[in-house]
Amino acid sequence: MVAIEGLSGSGKTTLVRALGGSPGFRTIAEGYDRLRRRPSLRFRDRTQLLRLELELLEEDLQRYDEARRAREGGRTVVLDTDFLGPLTYVAGLACQIDPKWNVLVPIVERLRSALDAGGWGLPDRYVYLAVEPRVALQRAAEAGVSHPASLRGRHDRVGRWERSFFLRRLPLLLPGRVEVLRGDLPVPQLVNEVRRHLTRTVRKASSGEARRVLTWFEESAVDEGERATHSRRFDAGVGRQPTRPPVESRRGPARGSAAGGGKAAERVP
Repeated sequence: MVAIEGLSGSGKTTLVRALGGSPGFRTIAEGYDRLRRRPSLRFRDRTQLLRLELELLEEDLQRYDEARRAREGGRTVVLDTDFLGPLTYVAGLACQIDPKWNVLVPIVERLRSALDAGGWGLPDRYVYLAVEPRVALQRAAEAGVSHPASLRGRHDRVGRWERSFFLRRLPLLLPGRVEVLRGDLPVPQLVNEVRRHLTRTVRKASSGEARRVLTWFEESAVDEGERATHSRRFDAGVGRQPTRPPVESRRGPARGSAAGGGKAAERVP
């Protein structure tokens, strides 16, 4: 079971669709795109935000169940984003926008309950498509309706936190499970690279690893994000406590979207 990750506009969905044509592969779209009745992604307070993220989380639990069954049936499962979306997005909101949006604890508790029941876990490996943020933003802009201009600034800030998580923190939490590929490579070359990585045998992700990740989000994610923000500001010579950017009126397209695909919806605090 492999999750394709990267900034919005990095080409995740394009790559997943290309891999879907491989014999023995099963692809699973990101959660929001699978919902029959897509919820409004507007929120004005913590209660609304938590309700929204828990709804998206429930779809991720369905995705995990489908992925687990397909893997047990001998198929290679390719995910358009992993099962951590509500956690990474909320952590990004709290670190990059305003700490008042930190509703991580109840999300962690729901996932821990699902993990205890065998209904949630992590992919066996990750492939992160690394592109420069400016390139991803350009691709997002070219995607038009899927990435409305009014939403890109805020989504970019949250996406940069997620990028740091997948490139810096997750490899420490899950040693040997995160591969990084250049997202600007031609799609056929990326497909071959992913297939090559899949020839390397890795053991199935354990419940202990999933618990380690949940504990980090519960205890350390926002604190580390805050320290990093302070460090960047002081390193730049600001010499004062960092000022939070004003909360924008709309949230950018959801994390799972890719160049030419993804959500057109919004979350509004």
